[in-house]
Amino acid sequence: GVLTYLGWPVPPAGVAAFPSGPTDPRLLLAIAMIACELSLVTAVALFWSTFSSSALISAGFTLALYVAGQFGADLRNLQDIVDAPAAAAIGRGLYYVLPNFAAFDIKAQVVHALPIEPGYLLVTGGYALVYITLLLVASVMIFSRRDFK
Repeated sequence: GVLTYLGWPVPPAGVAAFPSGPTDPRLLLAIAMIACELSLVTAVALFWSTFSSSALISAGFTLALYVAGQFGADLRNLQDIVDAPAAAAIGRGLYYVLPNFAAFDIKAQVVHALPIEPGYLLVTGGYALVYITLLLVASVMIFSRRDFK
């Protein structure tokens, strides 16, 4: 419905320019991955908000974690960039601990009609579900121990 509505004003020459058509149903997969990513960002923000009463600090930590999560591949391959083994080990550790937000970005594959493995979508969706669950459980545990007196 929505994709058809968005595609109706596109002239035939414009339709031919799209590798997969302007109303490719795979666009919904990209939207679903964006929703998973936003859910994970929300869980991260909620987690940081349990530590601090300042919204600015929570937002800053969330933004920092989001940016670091976008560069997960760089953290994993830090040993190729720096000569310090300790820095490479810290980068690899951060790669395994921080959420990998770059994994949710399938927009380029959808737009250019590149294949997307269904297994990749299931694993990435499961990754988001597990990470969100862990963050929410940790948030509840931390928040239940706070003293508001």
